[in-house]
Amino acid sequence: MVEPPYEAVPLSEALWWHPVHTHDAAHIWLRETAARVGKRMAERPEE
Repeated sequence: MVEPPYEAVPLSEALWWHPVHTHDAAHIWLRETAARVGKRMAERPEE
């Protein structure tokens, strides 16, 4: 890996969906998966 020629800024992601999809199985899976991966990434030590 090569260091970028600029300072990297923190990345912030968000999920937005129409309320009609709140109970949709695919949306529930996507939200839970994104939350699980985000939590895992936040717990990783800085490299």
